[in-house]
Amino acid sequence: MLTCMDDLASEKTGGKPVVVIGATNRPDSLDPALRRAGRFDREICLNVPDEIGREKILRVLCEKLRLSGDFDFKKLAKSTPGFVGADLSALAAEAGAVAMRRMYGALKIPPTAIKAPEATIVTQLGDSANIGMDQVGPPPLSASVPVPVTPASGSLSLIQRFLKAYPDRLTEKQLDSLYITLPDFLTALPKIQPSSKREGFATVPDVTWADIGALESLKVEMRMAVVQPIKTPELYESVGITAPAGVLLWGPPGCGKTLLAKAVANESRANFISIQGPELLNKYVGESERAVRQVFSRARASIPCVIFFDELDALAPRRSDSLSESSHRVVNTLLTELDGLNDRKGIYVIGTTNRPNAIDPAILRPGRFDNPFFVDLPNTEERVEILKTLTKKTPLSDVDLGAVAEDNRCKNFSGADLAALVRKAAILALRRSCFTDVAEVEEGKNASGSQVIVTAEDFEKAFTNVRPSVLEDDREQYRELATRFDWVLGEIKAFHLCLLKKEIDNSSTFPMGTVFKLIMGNAFTGHILEKAGPSDAKRGWRSFQERLPTNAQAQHRRQDLITPECPKVVRQPPQNDSREPPKNISLMDIGGIEDVIEDLLQLIAMPLVHPETYLHTGVQPPRGVLLHGPPGCGKTMLANAIAGEIGLPFIAISAPSIVSGMSGESEKKLRELFEEAREKAPCLIFMDEIDAITPKRESTQREMERRIVAQMLTCMDDLASEKTGGKPVVVIGATNRPDSLDPALRRAGRFDREICLNVPDEIGREKILRVLCEKLRLSGDFDFKKLAKSTPGFVGADLSALAAEA
Repeated sequence: MLTCMDDLASEKTGGKPVVVIGATNRPDSLDPALRRAGRFDREICLNVPDEIGREKILRVLCEKLRLSGDFDFKKLAKSTPGFVGADLSALAAEAGAVAMRRMYGALKIPPTAIKAPEATIVTQLGDSANIGMDQVGPPPLSASVPVPVTPASGSLSLIQRFLKAYPDRLTEKQLDSLYITLPDFLTALPKIQPSSKREGFATVPDVTWADIGALESLKVEMRMAVVQPIKTPELYESVGITAPAGVLLWGPPGCGKTLLAKAVANESRANFISIQGPELLNKYVGESERAVRQVFSRARASIPCVIFFDELDALAPRRSDSLSESSHRVVNTLLTELDGLNDRKGIYVIGTTNRPNAIDPAILRPGRFDNPFFVDLPNTEERVEILKTLTKKTPLSDVDLGAVAEDNRCKNFSGADLAALVRKAAILALRRSCFTDVAEVEEGKNASGSQVIVTAEDFEKAFTNVRPSVLEDDREQYRELATRFDWVLGEIKAFHLCLLKKEIDNSSTFPMGTVFKLIMGNAFTGHILEKAGPSDAKRGWRSFQERLPTNAQAQHRRQDLITPECPKVVRQPPQNDSREPPKNISLMDIGGIEDVIEDLLQLIAMPLVHPETYLHTGVQPPRGVLLHGPPGCGKTMLANAIAGEIGLPFIAISAPSIVSGMSGESEKKLRELFEEAREKAPCLIFMDEIDAITPKRESTQREMERRIVAQMLTCMDDLASEKTGGKPVVVIGATNRPDSLDPALRRAGRFDREICLNVPDEIGREKILRVLCEKLRLSGDFDFKKLAKSTPGFVGADLSALAAEA
């Protein structure tokens, strides 16, 4: 590759330019020699879009969609933090599907019409006024339309019954009444998971300032430290200062530190990365440091971004001789990233801890965590505000919240303790109002059915069960620590200012404008640190690659040589693939997952049977559906049943059978598989255990595994409708380890939808048991409800085994 790039010089191409454009979401994995000038001369980073960027993308995506006239793009952009272009495209497609379901939902099919083997479906048009359309549903027919239904299709969902009952296309007048509205987008929003979340980003918490009682002064400080720099960065730039680099919230447990950080993330509407300090630590050498670097790398690619480190003391403990070498390296890596050796503009770090004295002092110097705030236990007035916030939705009768807050038993209560007090009082009121004796409690009966009211007596009883989480001695220690902590920080700042004054005295040409910027923006600390803290400045670490023993490298090389030879001496396992769906599996054989079946039919069958609705609304049908859940929940069975019901060409393959020891053989099998599907389009591909060929790409992976993942991504991209002649090819993947899949595969545009098959609840188990036992000779008084109640945690496969054992 390096040689080919060098051969693109103008004198070697006859003066005619050849430009290479490369794309990757893992630039750090590329060889540095490829990224130098003269090869890839420019690097352009496409960040996660902010609110304005999302609005622009939505306007472009929705140009060809039929939207209602009063569509609010600003509101939708504000509701989609962390979404990238592909996610917004998938959201638009799902919103179109919601609009279609809304139209078809006007068809009311009585349940009794599908019970008998020779029954008929009586379809009635619903009230179109309820869904805001002049006319919905199929062409006008008589009040009831008898349609023959066979036993094999008698238990299908509403979507499938509609498709069988009305195969005719909709009229132009009906299509003209179909619009996509903002509520359709908001309904579709919970079904689309932003790709950035799989890369470590968290969903912006639904916590506002109004959800936090008291802490008014801290709210103001957090607005000035984080929210305002994100919303109005030009104000800081106009006075020549930079926003604070980091904010540290510390204090006793349960005082609202994490709640404050969540509210900041919500109010700023920035991208949000939430990290529990211990989760970055890894037993393997170099992995913890790499995880820290990745967090900041993701943040730099997604500005503005808030990084939230919970339990910071676990990640950056005070360095000492007793601390392990790996912990030293983690702290040094964190210091390097906080110093902003790479661009830190637009990145804001919030850390929380209840042990500030356990954090390494170098973390707390100006330029890193500039603003440490002590979150103390609330006083009486603050406890009243917290109780008012906690009881907003709790009906109270004779409760004086002021008296509760002034009660001496509340003296050392934190916000979390007050929440526990309110929750316990509500539970006592519920028990008093709804249950009269133990028997009714066990049976779940509501004796009175009246509204639950919390009284002062309930609070009085709750005090006997709730104790303060912070003792008086602990509180005094925190206050003493706060005084000492502020003094230490003051000494550090004073020391830095003295060094700056000395630097100015020694240089008569030192510009005063620069001095103002240095003092106000804390930008001078990096320069001063070379003198103030030589141990911090000189202490470094070498990467894992440099420490890798040569014998380990040789072992990897030997493995690369041996692996291709394995198929020559080891018999290959039989290829577990099929080109036809099983004939003996139908949707009637699956119980307890009606909602999942309806979703799959909507995603796969609708674009095939009624393509005009998709063409009319401009919505693109999905390319892939990922089924995941615990083993035995019916993922494989569901895919086979769907293929059998729809009747399309079907290719089923076990993903591990694609893996081959021969170099390039696995990629070839994948290409041939997708080429065959495109030739048979419209077609379904079912890949069981897909995690076997598409694991997360990491530095420890073998090159062969990374090539297979890259080939799979390319094959999925080639399923665009223009490359398949307008005929869809849909890939259904199944796995019980979705977190092990490469995030690039799970993004919108590849596997557009993910459907989770959870462990069934009691009602689901009863439905599954009824389906499983249809062909068994059971006694007449068989109690399915009792059996379902006796099998908690059982999945479909377990219940099938239970029936066989019975």
